Amino acid sequence: MKHPLTTQKQKTFIQEYVSTGDGVESARRAGYSDRSLPSLRAEASRLKRRLSSKIVDEIKLNIINSTPRALAILQNLAMNAQSESVRLKACTDLLDRAGFKPVKRQETHHVSRTVEEVEAELMGLVGRELGELLLGKKKPTVVN
Repeated sequence: MKHPLTTQKQKTFIQEYVSTGDGVESARRAGYSDRSLPSLRAEASRLKRRLSSKIVDEIKLNIINSTPRALAILQNLAMNAQSESVRLKACTDLLDRAGFKPVKRQETHHVSRTVEEVEAELMGLVGRELGELLLGKKKPTVVN
């Protein structure tokens, strides 16, 4: 069964882990016993497993909260960067994220040819004898 209630220590661990990525140090900062490193490592590992969905939720929340700042930086680069290539890339990224990404299309040309035309091309490439062998129109000769 999942642990529906999260203790204050667990909440602190989640926040520390999301900000540092260090399970052992996060467990220590959250107040878990650090009398021995192996036991603290084991506790950090258990906490990461047990609280994984809440950790993911916290990461998503951090990303959402960072988005306005990232957008402002991208807009600033698009308007004020000294390098034209940086401005172009920032503008392209803004347009892409706004849904104006160009559609990638690949043209294919299908040439319709008759069986006779394909056979004639094969004969031209490999020679008449080998072409007839490949097409099954001639039986291979066995030399003893």
